[in-house]
Amino acid sequence: MPSPSKIFRSSYLVLGGEDVFAGGQGLAAAGVTVLLMATGIVCGTYLWVDMTGRLRLRSSRNLA
Repeated sequence: MPSPSKIFRSSYLVLGGEDVFAGGQGLAAAGVTVLLMATGIVCGTYLWVDMTGRLRLRSSRNLA
């Protein structure tokens, strides 16, 4: 995962016009990291809700 300093350094390279290619690579890597983290949160939340719902259903059947 890119560190915050690498993200800011990449932004500086792009905005400063020093090395646009290297800065673009760093920003692309940061964007991919953020996208993967968001995907993990969404999928993890979906799986957690589904799993706990199934457990509640199973426990309510056992009580009845």
